[in-house]
Amino acid sequence: MKGLWLAADVPIRQATRLLDKFGHLFEVTKTHVVTDAALRDRVRLLHSHGARRVCVDAKLHEKASLAAARATIFRNCGATHVTVHAAGGLDMMRAVVATHLKVYAVVQLSSL
Repeated sequence: MKGLWLAADVPIRQATRLLDKFGHLFEVTKTHVVTDAALRDRVRLLHSHGARRVCVDAKLHEKASLAAARATIFRNCGATHVTVHAAGGLDMMRAVVATHLKVYAVVQLSSL
């Protein structure tokens, strides 16, 4: 995908201020998952402040069925992209792809 991404891994007020000023420059806004319950409001708020697409940086690494279920929750919240751990395996990644989100696999974490 072409275009700039905004890593909005900051408190939501800071993220929305960035989007208000510069949202038109970014193709995708990436956010972390605070809790699944809070995600719907966070994604909705990012969209309302100009985020075109939202990537949930969940780094899913679970059984295929559970990863797909969580990805479906993210999609239903308005997310368009999600991250997974490549180490979760092909079955898990295929299950998440089947939810119709754009999937980005993380192969190495910089924090390790």
